[in-house]
Amino acid sequence: MYFCRQFLLIFVFFIKFFPSNALVLDEVKDRGYLICGVSEPRIGFANIDDDKNWIGFDVDMCRAVATAIFADPSKVEFILTTNRSRFPMLAGEEVDMLSRITTWTFSRDVNLG
Repeated sequence: MYFCRQFLLIFVFFIKFFPSNALVLDEVKDRGYLICGVSEPRIGFANIDDDKNWIGFDVDMCRAVATAIFADPSKVEFILTTNRSRFPMLAGEEVDMLSRITTWTFSRDVNLG
């Protein structure tokens, strides 16, 4: 839990103080919900339960960000992404953020923000 709080604090700091991300944050606030790209159904990360609810770590990260922005974890829309579609969708602004199995590299940070 401590790690999640630190991660969210750092995440919100970067969104708030870096201009390119601030534009995305403004768009998300104006829209009223976060669009979050998640992996294809993968138990433990992003999956739909028997009651048609999204569950998993990646889903919880999206909800945590929505809570940080709107104080409401339900203000998120989940979009399935594949290994091939995830970065074009992020670059094309079809999703506001990715929460899925992705390594963090310097080139991705520079090219995708």
